[in-house]
Parts: sequence; structure tokens; C-alpha cells
Amino acid sequence: MQFLGQTESMFQPASAALRRLARGLGLALIVGTTTVIASQGAYAQAGNHSLVWTTGDIIHIDPASPFSGTRWGSGGNPLLGTAAQPYNDVSAAVNDMLWDPNAAPVFPVVFNVRDNGTAVTSYSVSNLRLPAHGVKLQTLSNAEIALDGGMTSSPVLVVDTEGPRFYSGGTMPASIIQGFTIRNGGTGVELRVASVTSDKPIKTEVRDCVITENKFQQVFPNPTPPGGVAGGGTGIRIISNTSAPTQYVIENNEISRHGDFFFGDIGPSSRGIYITVYPTREDSTLIRGNRMYEQETGIQIQATSQSWARPRVLSNFLWEQEQHVFSQEGGAALFNNTIYRARDFCMGPDRHVVHHQATPVAADVDPRAERAAMIVRNCIIEHDEVNTPAVEPGGTPAFPPTWDVDSFCGGGSVFLSNSDIEAVIGVAPSNFPGTPGAVACSVTPLGTRLVMLSGNFQARMQGFVSPTTPSPDLHLLSTALQAESGDAKDIEPGIAMILVGQSWLPCDVRTDVDGHVRLVDLNRDGKLVPDRGGDEACTPPQFGMTLEALNVDRTGNLPAGATVTFLLRGMPNDVALVQGWLDCPTDSNDDVVFNNQVFLPLGNLLVPQCGAVNSPLIVLDAAGIGVFSLPLAGLPETQVYFQAIGLTLGSNPGLGTASNRVRVELN
Repeated sequence: MQFLGQTESMFQPASAALRRLARGLGLALIVGTTTVIASQGAYAQAGNHSLVWTTGDIIHIDPASPFSGTRWGSGGNPLLGTAAQPYNDVSAAVNDMLWDPNAAPVFPVVFNVRDNGTAVTSYSVSNLRLPAHGVKLQTLSNAEIALDGGMTSSPVLVVDTEGPRFYSGGTMPASIIQGFTIRNGGTGVELRVASVTSDKPIKTEVRDCVITENKFQQVFPNPTPPGGVAGGGTGIRIISNTSAPTQYVIENNEISRHGDFFFGDIGPSSRGIYITVYPTREDSTLIRGNRMYEQETGIQIQATSQSWARPRVLSNFLWEQEQHVFSQEGGAALFNNTIYRARDFCMGPDRHVVHHQATPVAADVDPRAERAAMIVRNCIIEHDEVNTPAVEPGGTPAFPPTWDVDSFCGGGSVFLSNSDIEAVIGVAPSNFPGTPGAVACSVTPLGTRLVMLSGNFQARMQGFVSPTTPSPDLHLLSTALQAESGDAKDIEPGIAMILVGQSWLPCDVRTDVDGHVRLVDLNRDGKLVPDRGGDEACTPPQFGMTLEALNVDRTGNLPAGATVTFLLRGMPNDVALVQGWLDCPTDSNDDVVFNNQVFLPLGNLLVPQCGAVNSPLIVLDAAGIGVFSLPLAGLPETQVYFQAIGLTLGSNPGLGTASNRVRVELN
């Protein structure tokens, strides 16, 4: 295929001085050619993402289309689903293409769902079944497209079959659900494959979605007063009950408001993500870059002493939940998250950051049996807060006289490392000073700072952009205590998410909650260190660099052959270049989001291994602004990744700054 469609005239020769600088920094400053850069000591990675999503059939769905019916069988319309005659309903298209006994789609299949020109386009969808492999259900729109469950107790979407594992091009890519608002079901997305033909891990992805108000699984009458009803449900339900390990990818979603306040102790349960792992089964779902808030439990893990559950909870924001993590016989690994405030969703007395129940495991057993919770480089603030009845709707019943607002509790072991935890105000400490209630929990607080800040609310939250509920902005200011507080080695990929034995689950937190690189030299001291919590502080144009594709839709889609236009923001008068690369299907260490190279002192510069190309050198103006355009050519579903690199030529020669990465997908 032709990559990036560049012409010689687009790329002007760089100066000899800049070429020498680039060589000194480990850059390949290649002008006017497509370049392949060989691996230089790549790290092992958690390669959860589908490496290259190709396609057989592309199915079009447009609510304004007059075409309906079936594509298959007697009287079928063989053109239905094409760009000229799109389906007008999501459920009809998916069911016709995948479940009709006469259907013969060419896998992998992509469903492109379009809007009707309004701010929100809603499709009625309930219990719509998808396979775990070979299907991509995605929006192609700048407007919001909602899959609405109709306020029923059923899931909106269900992944319950394995689907085809192979096709003529090789291993079938994992299915992807991307870009939708998923609402008004009992569950938003249910992932519960029942049987498999292969023991290879199941890695279905849910990306870039707003999953909200799926609270109709349970509806309880509220006591009188206030009366009325309260509902509860689940955003994403994962059931691991096959011989194949489940390694689902839940990334860059907003998962919120799956429960109402109940004026009693035992009411409808509500959860953002709910994982059940059956005996002898394994789960290590990746939960990365999400925002989870306003449900009784953020993440619940229900396993057994015969199963193994280690979900990887990386670079998320969690706030306003009664228990942020509740784990039964499963050892969650929480790395680089920001966790803010407890909020009551019932009249019960418990409020926790992590409630961890697990039986002890001997140190010499198979590391997959390890059940200790790992809480590493997190920022846990204002977690003693609970709402008063006055702020809940419908009345002010009496609260219990004693609240249990432990930071960590339960019978399991908690490994706590290099985190910032604000002490619970007004409660006597127990065995972990400043964090009460850990009596039943074995807590090992290595390198953790107790952030003993003022009791004044604003003073306590002074390092954050806007710490006001119900919609806080938990991004860091450049003056935050958490900024520049880590070490570069903290975020090297390949860190074992177990405490004993061999490396079983590597972790990669080189991006923050927004997908920005973590190694930003914010204070320009020449030291590249990460921040603690879910965010990496970056405040351009004074520090750092950001890259934005101006003319793609909200999930990064662009028609093949179009020109992508980038806006760079960085340091005034900086010299920068834009790197572009394809993912590498032949590179077993590659990951389409995190690639595989770190070059110091240039920061988190990710040198691609396949299809690499560099832009001409771009000089930012006095306001730190630059614009760069590039035509793209390729097959549908080709994913191209871009990153801007600043080559600062000032008092710190060679001190470069890397931007966030931008994904552009051709359609």
C-alpha cells in the first residue's frame, strides 16, 4: 500500500546542524521517503490491542436511508448495506449480517454507523449480540450516536460467542465497539463468551464510549418518605467462564450514573464495571484511561479461591462512588489513577477506596494465584467526604451515627507503593498512620506519602484544575504536589503486576488518562520524570507540546485519500517535526497505542518500526503555534499514528518534548 501519499515537494531539506542534532538524539530525520527503523532493545509489552484491523465487508448504516429488509435469501436485496443503499437500523443490520442462517459475510466485518444530522441520533437497541472476534461496530460522526436500551432490564449490547478465530489473512482481529453513547439498559455492554475453540485470550475492546444510566436491572421501591423508586445496573459486565483467559480492553470511556440513591441500606446495586471469574478461569482485563463516577461501586471483582483475577486498572479518574474498588478473591492492580471522594448511594455505613477480601497465598506458588491488591503511584484525595442527606433528592432521613470511611479494608493483603494519600480527617489512625480502618487489612505502604494538607477544602485541592462536584476536573496544575514527583523507571513497560515469581502481567502506563505521554519535562530542569495519579501535567505553550488533528471526526476517522491537518501547540519559536507510523503486525512486541521505544533525553519519543515517516521541520510561531497538513492514502481500517517532537535549540540543546499521540483511521 502507499503510505501517507507524500511527494518530494512536501519535504524540504533540513539544515546540516539540525540533522546533526537529530542524529545525536537518536532521531531518524528522513526527508521525502518512507523509512523503516529497526528495533533497538524493545521492551516486552501488554499487547492488548488488535494490531492491524483490516476488513472484508463494510456495512453502512444511516437512519435517513429508505432501505430496509434483508440482504439474504429469496427476495433479498444484495446491495443492502452498501454506501449506495445503507441499512437504516443498527439492530437490523447486525442481525441480518451475522445471524441470518443464509448470511455469508466476508470477515472481518465493519459496521459504520452514521447520524441523522441532529445533535443526538438515537437507535433503539436491546440485547444485540456480537461475536468476540471479527466485528467492528463504530460511529462515523462528529455528532453523538446513542444506542438506547429502552429502559429495560436487558443489556444493550452482548458479546456472547467466540466468532471466527481465523480468516484468509491470518488471525482474526478482536471485535471492537467504539464511539457510542450506550444508555438505558440493565447493563450497557455484557461480555460473556460461553465456549471457545481456542485457548488464546479473548480481547474484545470497548473504546471511546459514553456508557451511562444503565440502571434498570433492579428497580426497588424507596421507603416512604420519600417514596418513588430507585434503580441500579451496570455499565460493563464481564463474565469469565471459558478455558480461554479473558483480557478485554476497556479504554477511554466515560462510565457513569448507573444507580439512584436508595433511602435504606439494602437497595439496588450499581456498578461501573463488574467482573465475575468462575473457578479455574483467568481474567486480566485492561481498564485504562477511563472516567468512572456516580455509581455505588466503580469496579467490582467477584472471583473464587480457585480462579485468578488481576484486572489492570491504569491511568483512570474515579470519583463520587461508594466503593471505588470492591474485590472478592481477586487482586486488582491499580497503577497511576486519581481517586476522589466517596459518595453515598444508600443508607449503609461503608465507604472505601479499596475493599479487598482475599485468602492468603504462599509466596512460592504459581504467580497466577497471587491475590494481593496492588496500589501504586496513585493520587487518593478527599476520600473521607460523604454526602449529607440534604444534597440527595427527596428527603432527609437520619444517617447512622458512625460511618466506616476506611481507605482500605477487608481481609486481603494490600501492597501500597509510592502513592499520595490524604489522611482521613477527624478519625483516629490505626496501624497505617493517618489512614484509619486498615486493621483487618495487611497494608505495606512502601514509599507512600501521606498528604497531610489543610482541612480547608480549596487548600486541600489546590493542585487540581477544578475540584468541584458534581463535575470535577482532576487534571493537575503545574504547581501540584504530584507533578514531577516520580522516576522515569516507574513507567518502563514490563513491570510485573505480581509480587512473586516470574513476570506474568506487564504494565504500561506511559500515557495518562488523556493519552498524553507521561515523560514531560514540566519544570525544564532536564529531568524526565512522571507525575503521580491519572494525569500528567502539561500546560502548553509554556511547557510540553500538544498535537491535534483538526479535521477528523470525534473518534479519529478520516476518509482515505483525504488530507489531515494538524495543529501543534508548544514552546514559542520551537522547532518540531511530526512523526507518522503504521502499526507493525510482524512485531510481537508492538502495541498500537504504546509502540516500543524510549530515547533519553528526548522524552517519551516512540520510534516506529514499520512505515515510519517524518514531516519537514516545523518552526512554531511566537505564540507556540504551528500547522502541518499531509494527504493520506491506504486501505479502509488502516490506522496511522502521529506524534509531534520538539527539538528545543536553546539553553538546553537536545532537550526535546514529545506530544500526545494522535490516531487517524482511514475509512
